[in-house]
Amino acid sequence: MTAAPALWIATGPPLAGLGWLRAALAPQPAVWLPPHPLVPLLGVPDDHPAVRAAVQDWQRDSAAMLRAGSARLGHHRWLARRALDRPRDDRWLTSLCAPAGARTVVDPCPGLATAPAAALAPLGAALPRARVLLLLRAPLEHARALAAAGAPLPEAPGALLARWEAAFPGRVAVLFHHALQRQPQQALARVAALLGRPLPRPAPVIRTLRPPPPLPPATEAALAQAALATLGPLARHHPAEAARWAAQLQGALARGA
Repeated sequence: MTAAPALWIATGPPLAGLGWLRAALAPQPAVWLPPHPLVPLLGVPDDHPAVRAAVQDWQRDSAAMLRAGSARLGHHRWLARRALDRPRDDRWLTSLCAPAGARTVVDPCPGLATAPAAALAPLGAALPRARVLLLLRAPLEHARALAAAGAPLPEAPGALLARWEAAFPGRVAVLFHHALQRQPQQALARVAALLGRPLPRPAPVIRTLRPPPPLPPATEAALAQAALATLGPLARHHPAEAARWAAQLQGALARGA
């Protein structure tokens, strides 16, 4: 069986910076972003919602490109047909990444971030050369931003990181939201170093909004307790960031006492 090409899976929970990463990489000439997440389609049946969504997206894009006379029309029509090919395995993924040519493939997969271990382990085994760009945000800041957006509260980031490291051992690189927000060009330079490719287009800037209000002290204390219990994986590779988060979480525990 032909191995899947070397690629990067970019993922992260909502409001952790994946949109920034996509915007930063889309104009880069050395990077190819698939027009729809490909990795989540591996091994799933034809009636899976992800497959139906991919086919519908590519067909819709094809219709729009036909009206606009886009040169990418043939590629999207081909993707819509190949999405239903069987088996959807690493050779199938290799064929769908063929348009990348010599470019680095980065597959943004927002829905994979919080996938259970049972779903991630087969992906890690099927893609032995793939690496992961995992975007994380400080727990309290993330919870407040999600609550302000009406979204569910986040999973403890240490637990999320541990699950990805178990499925892709030694192949997970973490990008922190505060770095993207405060120093976007330096953050893009780090991405370039990880990919091993030049990224000459300027980094987008995350618009700074008024910080969302704190959650009730008891809610933040419960979140802090869960996050503190899972900081180990982060501390092993990013001790400074783990220490910064721990100080914030300890403060939340004190306020909720």
